[in-house]
Amino acid sequence: MFAARAAARDRALALDEIRQFLRAMQTSNIRRQFKIAFQLILMTLVRKSEPMLAQWKDVHLDEGEWPIPVENSKTDKPHIVYLPAQAQTLFKEFKPLASSSDWFYRR
Repeated sequence: MFAARAAARDRALALDEIRQFLRAMQTSNIRRQFKIAFQLILMTLVRKSEPMLAQWKDVHLDEGEWPIPVENSKTDKPHIVYLPAQAQTLFKEFKPLASSSDWFYRR
């Protein structure tokens, strides 16, 4: 049996690569929910699982905070994601797309 070590990930996207990705995403025909989710992930630096596990009761737009509960945290520690105005706007746009679901992503 062969066991290999995972290589460290040192590469980060360059600013031009991020711009190119965002432009391509905005002009693509993917659903608006996914476009918003990608933007929120880039803007807040949350893990991709955190929006998928988020419930609307956990998002406090009036305070500009998104508390991540311990059960949704990779580190088993709760933490707060502070939401800039752009992120708050995206959350507000996303809410009607989620319909009446308690979850950020309609299940």
